[in-house]
Amino acid sequence: LEWQQIDMQRRVAWINPEESKSNRAIGVALNDTACRVLKKQIGNHHRWVFVYKESCTKPDGTKAPTVRKMRYDANTAWKAALRRAGIDDFRFHDLRHTWASWLVQAGVPLSVLQEMGGWESI
Repeated sequence: LEWQQIDMQRRVAWINPEESKSNRAIGVALNDTACRVLKKQIGNHHRWVFVYKESCTKPDGTKAPTVRKMRYDANTAWKAALRRAGIDDFRFHDLRHTWASWLVQAGVPLSVLQEMGGWESI
């Protein structure tokens, strides 16, 4: 995630068209918690929102830079959290489906959910 994708005034994070299945930009609404998390990242890096701030040793023995982009596929922490919670067979993407289910259960119209989720069809 890059800072240019974040609009704190409008409280929206943008998924770039080339990163979405529909090949169009998708705005993701940011709640208070998300805004607090993002504000804590300000100043860590000029381009990337989430970065590692400690050096590490790569498998080949070389050192990684002290501040470096956090990989979106780095799911070591995710897997550790699942183990601690005793959860098996749950993907990060499943959270998107859970979120959509909660909105439907709360009575959000499908047309609104479709727009919020950036789906071409439901």
